[in-house]
Amino acid sequence: MDCRRFLVAVLGKLIERCPLEYLIVRHAVSLDPVHMVKNEEASIQSFSNLLQVLQKANWRSASQCDSILLQYRKFVSVMKKECEQEFRSFTCATTRLDEFLLGYLEKDQEELKKVFIVVLTLSHGQSDVERGFSVNSEMEEENLKEDNLVALKIIFSELQSTPDFADYSITAGLLQSYKVARQRYHHHLNEEKKKAAETETEQKRKAIQLDLKQVKAKRLKLTESFERMEQEATELAKEAELKKDFHLLRK
Repeated sequence: MDCRRFLVAVLGKLIERCPLEYLIVRHAVSLDPVHMVKNEEASIQSFSNLLQVLQKANWRSASQCDSILLQYRKFVSVMKKECEQEFRSFTCATTRLDEFLLGYLEKDQEELKKVFIVVLTLSHGQSDVERGFSVNSEMEEENLKEDNLVALKIIFSELQSTPDFADYSITAGLLQSYKVARQRYHHHLNEEKKKAAETETEQKRKAIQLDLKQVKAKRLKLTESFERMEQEATELAKEAELKKDFHLLRK
């Protein structure tokens, strides 16, 4: 009995944490190439439901969703007629889904492309992100700049994609890149010095403009004060002349 309660509790927690609890994940089946050509109408209905989720989340307006749905209908219809074999044989084991789908989109389907990217960006776990943090901590060194860290990450990912390091092919392009690496490094240093000089010049220019603005403000304030005092003196002179009392000018 205790074992049964344990299994029920575990399954309940798994169902609770399962990403299929979210509508957007369930309807993401409309982005499955095999499902598109095998169940065209079901895919269109799922994609329509997915757009409703995006609309409720204020990611897309109602008019945009209608336009995107028309683009999706056209996309699925054309793919079923012209590329059915490629879509039926798709497998994520050998091909990335985002690269596969985006490769078949046309230029006038930009909005549909944005929805594909948004949905495919969703993740039901943090394992990849956490592994990335672990890799970063292993690579980090003192004074390691952002560009160097990015370059190391690219190299690490490329080597990870090769099962056997001994089988990694050294191409002519890789050798050429190695030969000019020092030259690129010096070019990068010169560019950094140039950027630093431009930044310093820009800061000096902004400082001068700020000082000039303050001086103009002070000049305007003094001019206004002078004009106000001159006007008051004129009014006092007129009042003294009318009252024949020149003691008023002492004010």
